[in-house]
Amino acid sequence: MKKNVSIKKKVLIVILIIILVGGIVIKSNLNHKNNPKQENVLLKEEKENKPIIKPVEKPYSLQTKTFNLNHHLKKYKNEAISIDIDYIDNNLVYGSILNTKDDSILFTTLYLFQYNIKTDEYKEFKYNKGRIFDYYIIENNIYYISEKIENDIYHWQLIKSDLSFETHQQLDSGTIKNDMNSPRILYDNKDNELYIVTIKNEENSQTSNFYKVKNEHLELLETFKGNHDTKKGQFIDNMLYVTLHNGKIYYIKVEDYEKNEIMEYDVKKKNNKTIKEDLIENYYQEFYVTDLGLFINSKSRGKINNYFKKLESEEWVQLENYNKEFYFGRKLNNHTLTFIDGEQWFMLDTNNLQMFAGPKYKEQYPNYYVLEENQVLYQDFNENWVIGTFSEKN
Repeated sequence: MKKNVSIKKKVLIVILIIILVGGIVIKSNLNHKNNPKQENVLLKEEKENKPIIKPVEKPYSLQTKTFNLNHHLKKYKNEAISIDIDYIDNNLVYGSILNTKDDSILFTTLYLFQYNIKTDEYKEFKYNKGRIFDYYIIENNIYYISEKIENDIYHWQLIKSDLSFETHQQLDSGTIKNDMNSPRILYDNKDNELYIVTIKNEENSQTSNFYKVKNEHLELLETFKGNHDTKKGQFIDNMLYVTLHNGKIYYIKVEDYEKNEIMEYDVKKKNNKTIKEDLIENYYQEFYVTDLGLFINSKSRGKINNYFKKLESEEWVQLENYNKEFYFGRKLNNHTLTFIDGEQWFMLDTNNLQMFAGPKYKEQYPNYYVLEENQVLYQDFNENWVIGTFSEKN
């Protein structure tokens, strides 16, 4: 068990490195020299946009219980297996069982699984042909991204297959320089539509594409290009945070190595809208889109800044919140977003725009999911999934 915990900790370190370093991959290429005019603009923006929210402590309790899925997964608890939940669709939990030994870089996907929270029904889909990075299951079909490494280059394929993985068809393919640029598969539950966002690298040229998936056909919705040598063009940054919400794709775009923008692409109107932009020195790192609004971690001169905008508002508010980077922003209830930083939970009350420090935790991985109001699902270091229920102390 100690070996298992050790390997999982290494996996966690890799995940955190991807999150922390992924946000500066393009920026490291954006060695764009500042000039006095840009410095003056930044100083003016910081002066005019002073934090207006003071953080306060607020006591929360977290009651926990085990998750029934553990019973079905206990046979895989050994030092060479990692178990991940990938997404939750209504009452169905989808996850991966990974072999961490045979391929220490990408790992190998042994099985995908489906678990029904209400009925306790459990299904497995055997793969064991490499690594599946992202996927979505629709009825008896699966759309997935497979990846392999050759000569330090990542090669990806978009494949449609049945759940036995015996009948499959390649819909698209490309190469990227690191797995942080892996394609994202996005599903619109309301309209039952599937989308994919891809990056393709050729030398130092980067092409970004948005597609609507129609069975075996890809309809190109949006495309733009950039070149890292000339430092000209447009680049998607932080593919991990590309999000589909209410028929709109949200993503970070870098323009000419000079500024970054939070973009909103309407998949029906097929147009882009800039909803926030700054010089690259105020660098957008992570952002989260929920029914309550959008939250951004940005970094300027080594200082972390946080911004929030309600969905129905055009105004971004800068939050004063311990100068921390908050991860995995989720809607906890009808007025609260919850986050993790270090070994503590944090809550943002979107009614009065105050950030609260919540319970501390030990031996818990940072990624988690919200099952229902005030209830989260997370994993401990012993591969057990735990349900936690938050409540405010009187």
